[in-house]
Amino acid sequence: HPFGGPGERESPKEARSTLLLSGHSDGFFQLPHIAPFVQQLRCYAKSRGMRFVADGKEQPLRHSPLAMSGNHFWAARWPTGVEGAEVPANFESNLRSLVADLLTGQLGRASELAELEGIVSVYFDNPEKQTKVWSIARHLSNSSMVVYLDTDMTIRPDSLHEGLVQLLVKDAEKSGRRPSDVYIRDAWPG
Repeated sequence: HPFGGPGERESPKEARSTLLLSGHSDGFFQLPHIAPFVQQLRCYAKSRGMRFVADGKEQPLRHSPLAMSGNHFWAARWPTGVEGAEVPANFESNLRSLVADLLTGQLGRASELAELEGIVSVYFDNPEKQTKVWSIARHLSNSSMVVYLDTDMTIRPDSLHEGLVQLLVKDAEKSGRRPSDVYIRDAWPG
């Protein structure tokens, strides 16, 4: 159980924690500009007794791009690998037409969005790159703490003797807070 959940009463420990990376596929972690970071974090986790996971599993949702407006991605999302989740033939093109009308100021069809609440979404970044939420959800139930790092993050060599989990727990306790179940260190504020 996550820290603070039923049955767990003590602070997270490294031996029950996960150092988590996520990517859009397993091959992502082998890319020449990614692999050195992955290796360093794998070595760190091993030296600290943490479970290391480089999660390249696909998202449970498939995203179909509909439009882009500024930095915003309009997408339709569909369950992947679910029987009966096939998309009707003209449905995506109808969604693209709806979004195009709305983005060009033709608001007469805006009420149609209410019926598509679980299908049409707007994202700040390409939703296919947003794998961290799904990865965290998959690994939280079997970890007392999940420490998520982007693959371009490094750990300073002079701090390898300190454990991330202990530092995060100490920081929370100093502030009078209960340690969180999940810590996310993202390379950009988003």
